[in-house]
Amino acid sequence: LSEDNKSCIKNDNKFNCSDSNFMRIGNLCVTRKNMGDSSTLKIPSTVTTVEANGDYCYSQSDKCCWKGTTSTVCNSSNGSYSGCNRTVCNYSAAQEICAKFNYAGKTWRLATNTESQNWAQNIYGIGNNGLMFCNHGFGILTNNSITACNESTLCLGSYANYCKAQVIWLSGSTSSLYAYNARIDTGKFLTGGRTATVLYGASVRCVTEME
Repeated sequence: LSEDNKSCIKNDNKFNCSDSNFMRIGNLCVTRKNMGDSSTLKIPSTVTTVEANGDYCYSQSDKCCWKGTTSTVCNSSNGSYSGCNRTVCNYSAAQEICAKFNYAGKTWRLATNTESQNWAQNIYGIGNNGLMFCNHGFGILTNNSITACNESTLCLGSYANYCKAQVIWLSGSTSSLYAYNARIDTGKFLTGGRTATVLYGASVRCVTEME
């Protein structure tokens, strides 16, 4: 069935991860933009979505996303995908979004730490190439098309007001949840990463295995 479940798709229109919203890396198809930043990458109705600076999330069980200006620090903007205007979500929402994302009839999920490690080499800023992540900055930019984003005062993001557009959620195998910053100079996400509480607002990318 089609994405809206209203029509059949011919078998010869098999999903091959070539849509502008997706990028194939190895055997995984990765969403190139944050979930919620495209009409294709939808957030389910079971997740509360508010405008940035609109509301807080008060408990771990709340599934919340914030849309709008989620970072105040951007040093480049070549392209239509603004580094400051992003959708970020807490961890509960991130899990829910990927579990209910049934695009092309595939099963989607959050990536693991191992799967994400080399993704940074696929970042080409906010133009039309690569995974369109926000880079953390700190003077490590090697290409002026990369956007640096830091924590924002414009996005509540959580009870603690932490809105981290430069961090992505990964599936946690322990009780601690980790998110990683993209490093352009090493071509990898920071090993060890940043420990993020479940109430932080961070970027959500979903992946699926390709046949």
